[in-house]
Amino acid sequence: MRKLIFIISIVIMNTFHSFGMPFKGSSLSNTSFQYPWVNQPNLTNEILTLRNRFSKHFQNPDGTISMISSISSLHYNNGAGWEDIGYEIKPNLTGAFQNNPFVNDKNSFASYYPNNPISGQIYTKLKEGVMSEQIKSIYAADLNGNNIYSFQANNLSNPTVEFNQIIYKNIFPNADIR
Repeated sequence: MRKLIFIISIVIMNTFHSFGMPFKGSSLSNTSFQYPWVNQPNLTNEILTLRNRFSKHFQNPDGTISMISSISSLHYNNGAGWEDIGYEIKPNLTGAFQNNPFVNDKNSFASYYPNNPISGQIYTKLKEGVMSEQIKSIYAADLNGNNIYSFQANNLSNPTVEFNQIIYKNIFPNADIR
């Protein structure tokens, strides 16, 4: 019996173009899925001037201050101050990468998503420039790395967005990409 390994081959093109433009930012519209303190009644009065990349501070009713910290970033600096990182993928109304109808731009970088991840590219706009990614193929290989089967992608895709993920339905026969 042959063992198969399924491999998704993603080609990352490390081409950077410097733009030197700051990223816009605003508070999250829905943070309850990510942050456990959102539903804590005593953690409602955040002291915004004490924010940094990894922490939040809250004024307690008794005059004390509670701090929440994380090993991962909670905020990004938009040039005017620290903003909550946003996870929502929404329609791309930014004017950038107009062939990519979806964007997440509430971070220190912005990601622009295509209608079809096989025929289109995903662009990530960083402070240093732009990176593009595209799925070139999905194939099955044996333990020796020999290509046994290549999956053919469907040309048409009608993606749907569910808050922080895009679902490309039936992009391969009976298979979605999320």
